[in-house]
Amino acid sequence: MKKSLHALCMIGKYYLYGFTLQLLFINLIYAAPINAQGSLDMKEVFLSLNLEEATLTETFNAIKRQTEFSFIYDKRLIENSNLINLQVNNESLESILLSLAASHQLSFKQVDDKISVNLSKKRKKENALVVEVSISGTVVDQNGEPIPGVTVSVPGTAI
Repeated sequence: MKKSLHALCMIGKYYLYGFTLQLLFINLIYAAPINAQGSLDMKEVFLSLNLEEATLTETFNAIKRQTEFSFIYDKRLIENSNLINLQVNNESLESILLSLAASHQLSFKQVDDKISVNLSKKRKKENALVVEVSISGTVVDQNGEPIPGVTVSVPGTAI
């Protein structure tokens, strides 16, 4: 009886060791080397483009034809943008998009094989020309008499 109980404990002990090893190594099987944030890297995708007077939509379509990337954007966002003249030969997609971002105040974000296009938060503020001018004079009525306590304003401004 003692021998059978001892043998049963030994078998149970080895089953427990085996089960523990299986639990440890099952994680390694499922932890395959995959790239969860997209298998494509814009730095490693090279393409050649020859675009003259192209819209942003035409540019994105040309990039889409040569790569596995597709673009997501609001058409209203880019409909009045400047035309693009772009001649590149074997250049990375990242550098092409960086030049587009700089010239059109856009930002790009890659998620898997999709590239989201938005307006850049660092848009250039338009410089307004401010000229300080002193104006002096007298406001008169129809008879040429000065009118006391008159305020002069410029329509459409805070002046």
